[in-house]
Amino acid sequence: MIQEKLREGGSKDELALEFALDWKDATGVARDNESVNRAVLRAAFKAGRPAAGQPRVNGASLGTGDYALVIVRSVTETGEDAIEQDERDRLRLLLQEVSARSVWEGFTQSLQAGAAVEIYEETL
Repeated sequence: MIQEKLREGGSKDELALEFALDWKDATGVARDNESVNRAVLRAAFKAGRPAAGQPRVNGASLGTGDYALVIVRSVTETGEDAIEQDERDRLRLLLQEVSARSVWEGFTQSLQAGAAVEIYEETL
């Protein structure tokens, strides 16, 4: 009911008075933000990107038994420039290693599938 009113453009301040809600605002929140409850973060990032002038509303059950309403008004993309060159190089190398490992595993599995191979685990 409250979520529907928010989706229809209801004021969070009016709804807070009507239903005795405690609102907490958080801006510029990243996925790894430690000051915001994890369930609230998941709900915020699951809500999706809001359309122009149309906030996204979602909710989350908290470990305390409370329920949080989440309003996402805007999303800011992190540009490539926000990541240091060393970090980009490290991530690129990590992705290459994961890709190479996956290709190698696929290759060995295809060889095993097409051949009569016996593996003696005790000698490895």
